Amino acid sequence: MKVLAPKPAKGSFNKDRRISDLVKSQLSHMHEAERKLPPHHQTGQKIESIKTEGQASEYIRQITERLHGKYVVKVPKPPRSAFNKRRQMSDLLKSQVEHFNHVEMTWPPEKRSGTDIAKVTTEHGAAAYIGKITAMMHGTGGEKMTPVREALAASPKRAVKAKKKLTKKR
Repeated sequence: MKVLAPKPAKGSFNKDRRISDLVKSQLSHMHEAERKLPPHHQTGQKIESIKTEGQASEYIRQITERLHGKYVVKVPKPPRSAFNKRRQMSDLLKSQVEHFNHVEMTWPPEKRSGTDIAKVTTEHGAAAYIGKITAMMHGTGGEKMTPVREALAASPKRAVKAKKKLTKKR
């Protein structure tokens, strides 16, 4: 989330001016936040050494970047075999579906998806349901997502039939 602030009046910032008590207080708060960062993200700068608005501005900028995650962690893409539409969902996925359903049940009835989670039995059904609820929570609605009822149609029984057909053809 980006916070928009009005641009300060011209001449209100002087990089060589001594810092005020208000800025000292802000530096103290930023230093407390910095101390909670992992050691490799800390600047190691002592705030007592900051004397000018320019130095304070630079320190606040550095800490703000580190607090708000300028550093992006790259997550490798899982292998194709990691997801199987027709595979029965694991206990972990089942638990996640239940948690999402618990959240959904706190919403007004007209805002709910209307999905019966007892019918969500496959990884595809779980992914569709979790994706839909996540989109609704973020206000995007999830209109372009796979409808949950289509994902539910891809049941494990159909997977068994498809597998039998493949083995007969060989």
